[in-house]
Amino acid sequence: MIITYYWPPYSGSGVQRWLKFSKYLPEFDYEPHIYTPENPHFNVRDEKLEKDIHPAVKIVKQNIWEPYSLADLFMGKKQSNKGLISGKDKGFKSKILNKIRANFFIPDPRKFWIKPSVKFLKNYIRQEGITQIISTGPPHSMHLIALGLKQWDKNLRWVADIRDPWSSFDFLQDYGASESSLKKHRKLESEVLNAADTVLATSYQMKDKLVNFDHNKFHCITNGFDKDDFESYNDESKKGKIRIYHAGLINQLRNPTALWQALARLCTENSIINENLEIHLAGTVDEKVINDISIFPLLADKLIVESYKSHVDVIKDYAKANILLLLVNNSDNAFANIPGKLFEYLAVNKSILLVSEPGTDAERIVLQNADSFIMKYSELDSSQLNALSDFLLKSEDDKEALSEFALKYERKSLTKELVSLLEE
Repeated sequence: MIITYYWPPYSGSGVQRWLKFSKYLPEFDYEPHIYTPENPHFNVRDEKLEKDIHPAVKIVKQNIWEPYSLADLFMGKKQSNKGLISGKDKGFKSKILNKIRANFFIPDPRKFWIKPSVKFLKNYIRQEGITQIISTGPPHSMHLIALGLKQWDKNLRWVADIRDPWSSFDFLQDYGASESSLKKHRKLESEVLNAADTVLATSYQMKDKLVNFDHNKFHCITNGFDKDDFESYNDESKKGKIRIYHAGLINQLRNPTALWQALARLCTENSIINENLEIHLAGTVDEKVINDISIFPLLADKLIVESYKSHVDVIKDYAKANILLLLVNNSDNAFANIPGKLFEYLAVNKSILLVSEPGTDAERIVLQNADSFIMKYSELDSSQLNALSDFLLKSEDDKEALSEFALKYERKSLTKELVSLLEE
């Protein structure tokens, strides 16, 4: 039984991980049952993801009530994709919502689904003979559902899959969580980590971002890429062009202002870069990010911004790109954050431009990829600027998708790791 809030036809980074695990688990004689909301308050959809649902997967849905309708009334507009969290520099109403979210909906606004889910799943687990449960969060309410089931039946084997930090997550402090609220988060987090038989995470340093627990039961299985998604992939990039591409969320926590400044300077100093540079951003891009790029006259006409794209269309964009931009949050939690798109970047075997502070798990992986440039969020000095210029201008040899290094991050290989963990 896999307890997850995110499931197709809804999209986002939280969907891919367990959609892909469940796709390959039947090949290892496991029968996945997915427990997910019938009516999640989440309007980013990608129906094409449904093709990856294995026929053997059983999907169980129950209605969920979430307080977002109250937020919509308060704001006078939809907050569907923000989880009651807005940017720090937004208006007064957003700040109030953020404070309410951080202090009254603990661990998150899906908390009202915990008790009815535990009640329903007790009967379902008994009827179906389920012996193992996996909860994946955030939202961390999914872990509290699993905790309730584990307390009901100690013989259930439970894997708690942690995709982001919990009580140490940046937004809790940023949006005004009180010390008493943080204490409640830490208490719930401790209960989950100590009751689970295995704590699974998407990054190597995640264990250091969680409250104290027995690290002997900690395991990391990163996210990855699905080889099937790249069956028809063909590189369509134009030699000589410098098309920098990023798909997904770019907010103020991952706005590389030093990069925009460096690119603007290189355009003034090098006519080849100026003539061939293109910055292509797809997805949810904060208005401030667009403004920070557009203030440079030489960059304004090189910027292409598009709204959300399906996963299939993003892969098509990869084919046209010369350089793939990877942004790790400029925050304390960055060390335990590996953006899922990194593994797809490795699959298409293209140049990677990483913006990250030193020592992150993302940097650890990118450093093993020879064709990359890594910079911090701080301003580049003259030698770093020259190195960036060389990186942008270097001639690329023809490459095949799926490098040898990338194979270890293929979804089926990762599922095999998961199966070994379950067998233990």
